[in-house]
Amino acid sequence: MNTPRLNFMLLLVTALVVLPGCQKSTPAVPGSGTPGAKPAQAPIQLATAEQKLVERHVRIPFTLEGFQQIDVTSRIDGHLRTVHFDIGDPVVAGDLLAELHVPELAVEIERQELVIEEAERAIESRHAEQQQAVAQIAEQEALLELRSRELRRISNLVEAGALTKEKQDEAEFAVAAVEAAEVRIRAQIATAGTRIRRAEAQLLIEEAELQRREVLASYTRIEAPFDGHITARHVHPGSFVEPAGGENSTALYQLESTKSLRMVMFLPLADASSLDTGQGLSIVSLEGMDNLPEPQQPLAIARTSRAFQRGSRMMRAEADLDNSDGLLKPGDYGVAEIVLERFEEQPVIPVTAVVARKAADGTTGYSVMRVDTDGQIWRSDVELLFQDTHVAVIGHGLEVGDQVITSNQDQFSDQQQLTPTQRESSYR
Repeated sequence: MNTPRLNFMLLLVTALVVLPGCQKSTPAVPGSGTPGAKPAQAPIQLATAEQKLVERHVRIPFTLEGFQQIDVTSRIDGHLRTVHFDIGDPVVAGDLLAELHVPELAVEIERQELVIEEAERAIESRHAEQQQAVAQIAEQEALLELRSRELRRISNLVEAGALTKEKQDEAEFAVAAVEAAEVRIRAQIATAGTRIRRAEAQLLIEEAELQRREVLASYTRIEAPFDGHITARHVHPGSFVEPAGGENSTALYQLESTKSLRMVMFLPLADASSLDTGQGLSIVSLEGMDNLPEPQQPLAIARTSRAFQRGSRMMRAEADLDNSDGLLKPGDYGVAEIVLERFEEQPVIPVTAVVARKAADGTTGYSVMRVDTDGQIWRSDVELLFQDTHVAVIGHGLEVGDQVITSNQDQFSDQQQLTPTQRESSYR
């Protein structure tokens, strides 16, 4: 008997017996390949559109500036005699800040006073001339009366033949001479009156010139135009200063009012388009202060530049901040929160309920999956007025009280009917 052949046959028989016992049966998956199995249902989460106050806020850094701030300059040139204040000093409107030494102004004033005295004496002289002429008129009137009587007497004698015609001619000439002298004197009176008025006008001119020089002299006293603090000083006694407007104009001090401060902010285009005066704001933080000062009255945007800066494309906005207690200083900075928009009557839903979509023209539109009372889904286009990380404010396309799907919107289709199980499992 062939032993190798026999061994091969025994092994083959053993394999055929053992192999079927080593195979494991695979359990059937419920519903898989089974006719009538139900497909898996997507979970649904609903929310109700509410009517509540939603505010659009923006946080912007700000810097405090004095409500008024100027460079204190001189109106005339001269050497600085005294400086009465230094940086950090508080001043009150009218305080003498500095004095200039301009001796030529005093000389000019003294000379102008002498000119005025001379003009006054000239007026007195013209009045005297006028009074003298008036006295001469009275004298000529008396002489005219005398010559007229003599003429009448001589005329009667000539008619009686007692005197010749030549005597009458002489008397008439005497009357005419007096009358001419009277006319000449009256002209002198009129001329004297004109000279008086001219002298009086000249006096007014000289007095105005004196006043101008006295005003110039008053400019040697440099006074504070308003209450505030000296924030910078640029000169010392003996310095030569020039008035504002010149090429080498000199600023003596920098003065800022601090009882009221300006909160200066710069807003980007996206926020500035909704910015307007009267909108409320609050201080979120102030560098260096843990306890923020309580404002005396609600803060609001007081003014805007209504123009964008060419370089930064930012718009300047300001709010007025009362600083009567003096706790704040120009240069302090922090962060303010501005209420740009308020929504009170529009429907408000979770932001996750809004689905963005691209239109054929490339614009972005928005829609929601609305569920009616019968459990049917409707895709509704909506106007999105505002959204943040939590809520969205809807303009049109949705009513207060409507229910919307807040997640897995891609698992549902327009006009789909929810199953009773889905409606029961949804939460509102």
